[in-house]
Amino acid sequence: MSDISLASTLKDSESPQPVSLPQPELPPTFQHKTLSAVFPCLFSLASLFTALSGQQFPKPDHPPEFQQFVHTTLCAFSCEESARKVRWDDRKVLVHQRTHDAVSGILREIHDRKKGSSVLLQVTDKVKQYNSGVNLQRPFVMNQHIHSPAAVFEQPMWMSLRHNIGDIAFRQLIVHSSLFILIDNNCFLQLSGEPLNDINLSNMPPFAQTAAPRVRQSKLSKRAIQALKRKREEEVATSEEGVMEGRESKDAKAPSPKKHKLQLSSMGIQRNRMFYGKPYQVAGKHPSRGLPPNHILNTCKPPSDEMPKDLECLKLLAVIFPSMLTLEEGRAPKVKGSNERLKRMAGIAREMLVRHSRANYHRILKDCMVKLEKETPYPCLPPDSAKEDSSIPVTQNIPSSGSELPKPPTSSRLASGRNGPEPPPPLEPKTQRQVCWFVRRVIKALFSTVILGSQHNQDVILASTRRFVTISQHETVSIHSILQDIRINDFEWLALGEKGKRVNQAEMEKRRMLVVDLLKWIFEGFLIPLLKNTFYITESANTKYETVYFTHDDWSHAAKPHFEGLKEKLLVSLTQAEKIVAESRKIGVSVVRLIPKPTGFRPIVNLGRPVNIRGDRAGDNTRPVSKWDMKSTNDLLRDPLLILNYEKTRKRSLLGGALFGTNDFVPHIQQLKSDLYKRHGSKLPKLYFVKMDIKAAFDTIKQDRVLEIVEEILDQDHDYCIMMYGALLPPGNENRSKAPRKLYRSKAVADNMLHPTFADHAREIVQSMRNAAMVDLARRRTVKTADVMRLLREHIKENTWQMGRNLYRQKTGIPQGSKVSSVLCAMFYSYLENEHLDWAQQKYSLLLRYTDDFLYITDNPQLAARFVKEMFRGFPDYGAHISPAKTLLSFECVVNDLKLPVADVNQEGEVEFPYCGFLINVKTLELKQDYTRMVGHPIKHSFALRSMSKKHSNLVTWLCRQLQNRNQIAHLNTALNSLDTVLFNVGTNFAFAAMKVVVYHKGHDIDERLHKHIFKSLVAAADYTYFAGRARVKHYAQVQTVDKPREEVPVRKSDFDYVAFKCMSRVLRRKASKYKTVVDSIEELLKRRIYRNAPSRWDRVVDQCWEAVGDAVY
Repeated sequence: MSDISLASTLKDSESPQPVSLPQPELPPTFQHKTLSAVFPCLFSLASLFTALSGQQFPKPDHPPEFQQFVHTTLCAFSCEESARKVRWDDRKVLVHQRTHDAVSGILREIHDRKKGSSVLLQVTDKVKQYNSGVNLQRPFVMNQHIHSPAAVFEQPMWMSLRHNIGDIAFRQLIVHSSLFILIDNNCFLQLSGEPLNDINLSNMPPFAQTAAPRVRQSKLSKRAIQALKRKREEEVATSEEGVMEGRESKDAKAPSPKKHKLQLSSMGIQRNRMFYGKPYQVAGKHPSRGLPPNHILNTCKPPSDEMPKDLECLKLLAVIFPSMLTLEEGRAPKVKGSNERLKRMAGIAREMLVRHSRANYHRILKDCMVKLEKETPYPCLPPDSAKEDSSIPVTQNIPSSGSELPKPPTSSRLASGRNGPEPPPPLEPKTQRQVCWFVRRVIKALFSTVILGSQHNQDVILASTRRFVTISQHETVSIHSILQDIRINDFEWLALGEKGKRVNQAEMEKRRMLVVDLLKWIFEGFLIPLLKNTFYITESANTKYETVYFTHDDWSHAAKPHFEGLKEKLLVSLTQAEKIVAESRKIGVSVVRLIPKPTGFRPIVNLGRPVNIRGDRAGDNTRPVSKWDMKSTNDLLRDPLLILNYEKTRKRSLLGGALFGTNDFVPHIQQLKSDLYKRHGSKLPKLYFVKMDIKAAFDTIKQDRVLEIVEEILDQDHDYCIMMYGALLPPGNENRSKAPRKLYRSKAVADNMLHPTFADHAREIVQSMRNAAMVDLARRRTVKTADVMRLLREHIKENTWQMGRNLYRQKTGIPQGSKVSSVLCAMFYSYLENEHLDWAQQKYSLLLRYTDDFLYITDNPQLAARFVKEMFRGFPDYGAHISPAKTLLSFECVVNDLKLPVADVNQEGEVEFPYCGFLINVKTLELKQDYTRMVGHPIKHSFALRSMSKKHSNLVTWLCRQLQNRNQIAHLNTALNSLDTVLFNVGTNFAFAAMKVVVYHKGHDIDERLHKHIFKSLVAAADYTYFAGRARVKHYAQVQTVDKPREEVPVRKSDFDYVAFKCMSRVLRRKASKYKTVVDSIEELLKRRIYRNAPSRWDRVVDQCWEAVGDAVY
């Protein structure tokens, strides 16, 4: 067809329709859990063209494959106006003879429109071996990858669609809509339109969710409101702007304060800065006491018999109030505000310096570290031991100069299964109560009630410091939470003019921001350096999220022998020349720290910190090194990790019984149970369990051997292609979140395994997804196998530790804290398993291993005894030896005159064998969650609130996330577990969640509205948990091919809800003083008719749940 006819045809297609002709009605919107939350108009191609043409599409005589394609391909529009731009052409004119030319014209039109980004025009990264040149028909489309997103429209199904609807409708469909093709598991891949990762999901219409209660204003008349207001004084204190500029604002309206870009709720205290600190050294030998020597209070501190000078006071004020005062060397101070206020503030700075010069921090610390008469494992308000009256300014009266870790409740049925008592911890941390006492005495000694305004403000700040000390490691403290209940009018040194004058809004806002500066400095500029220089603050292996405090003397005394042992067994000191080479390497130098655990320490290498490589840009001195130029070691290992994970999946047979997640555990147990039923009938035989752990697994791995294994697993004949894609996951339901969750992921593929289109790769990716939407980001890069081996060899063989000022090279083992360490460890011990333990892999036996933790299950006692002896003999060629302290058996056995520990029997007379967070019933092979881990420690140490903003409104989302951690296939699978066991797992899960709710609201006054909000949140979380778990079980049944020991029995929602609510009611009943209304609401809910038969059936399970978790401390 000529260009004139082509232009006329396209022009006719875009000409407006006559007004008299009605537009065709759009079909009903297609419902999809993810896409429907993004696009308001979603149709299948069949329904859309049926509505536009007024006749059935596709026709019955079309091939079945084409009919299925049209019914499962979706087109999405942002509004109905965009959907009506697609029109039906009865002529079905084919403007172009070839589909390639038609697609090129469509791409040219999309490029000329310049309305946002498009999937079809995304630029790919360069892949050298796939450079296909430039297509002169569409030079704006970068063909750097041979499988471009537009190539899919040249496939047979799309060619058939073009012939059936014509080029006009085909062009309008691609230009104006976002097309999605079905992959698998109800997941779709985007082919055209704006990429899903570029769509702003924050503007999506919110679902109806349980909102936090709002406090309504009382309905008072205007006369009543006026009566409550204070009478206006004759004079009004002016704002600072009026004072500085000489304006009178007596009768003028106060200017509205400027809106600050940063809200106080988002201004958090950088609490993470106080962790893992080292004390400053005095004269290079002795650690300093109290604040570090370079602190502003020490640099400005006057002699004990002198008063601070004005310049020193100004220096301190410039640090505390940077928004008001600026000091530059050699220049006069710049004051942003009133000089009168500055004079008053100089007085509090002088008093602060005098009090600091007389404070004996070492004596205060020594007094507070003395063991209290009645020590409790939980911090409480320490007694006020300060004898001096802190309300009197010290400048008016110048005198002469002059524990253990929390012990959780124990029970006989919660024994660890080891014979004899556990070894004591290597050192004892100071209790949080002692640290709170120390901070309280220092605050009262340094900040009088004159500085803090009043005794009320001092008490509020002390309460905030107590929370600052006791919260978990990753929890945050915001300025907004500290400012609550602070009386700004009590700060007399902020006032201008006479006391009691009414101030305007701008002046009040200025005072408020100065108080914010003071509070921020007290916590960040004073409290953090004080704690960091006084204590070594860290987390521990046994208390997880709890913040643990050690004095620096105790920590160095206990950690020094361990460091010396590491230097002797694990490390080699570097010479000066080797240090220079190590600092210039790509992976750089890593700082090591120790985490205390019950039996010693665990060294953790910080490989996530950006590395500034020496001499990296020796020839480029024009541009300074920025943080964006530096990459951490883990960032450099991202591509090797993707490639190792790809080969791990592709060559699964080489990895033996390796487990890479808790969900991998279920198919193996289910298959073993099915095989045993086939062999022994309806009753399982006596089974023998053995659990063993490699001693110092990461540190004893032979480096040369692990590199040989990796080289054997990687494909040496081909390179790898890294492709990036985006995904949207469904928002769950209306009770949890508003919009789909956006993810960015990468996948590695060997270059000889590349598929013609990304859709073929997407089918492999979505095997673990449901109801998701994906988009190819068209970003590719090639990674050579030789480069991967070179980086891994440098990472393993040249891993450099920094301990103090010295550098050491790790001579054996692989670094802990590395991204690839778990995969390398699993591969290493898989080869050990295949070489020495291949006899254990028999049909009616099961050998599993999670990293270095072995589990062997068999019905043959001779095989179990042989496995124990083989493991205790060790494997010198792999450097692996068993840790006897972590060995556990289900039967009695003696090896080398050593009686091995045996698992205990519970009150029901059954043995529940612990492994990887599960309790395995040795008689039935049913799985329970390991509730003993939660009962063994306070519930508050099992989670961390990482954000305190919108705490009550985010309760549903937080609660659903806590429940999902134990709402897995292993706990809900009725083909493996009995219905009683499944409901037991449900009950313990909700019981622990209710305990976390109590901790969540600790310190808050719960009124009637908050009671209703908590009850509605519990109901919403139970609904979400049930449907999410049911979807997981259905998906698992579809994708798994292992035999089922028995048919699955679906869990009814009424039974699920009854056990869940009954267990939560039991938990909250113990805190009846605060949650009585919530408990009453739950009991009233359980009186409904749907639960009338539940008590007789499931109260027994509820009692078992309470016996299991009743000893937990919350």
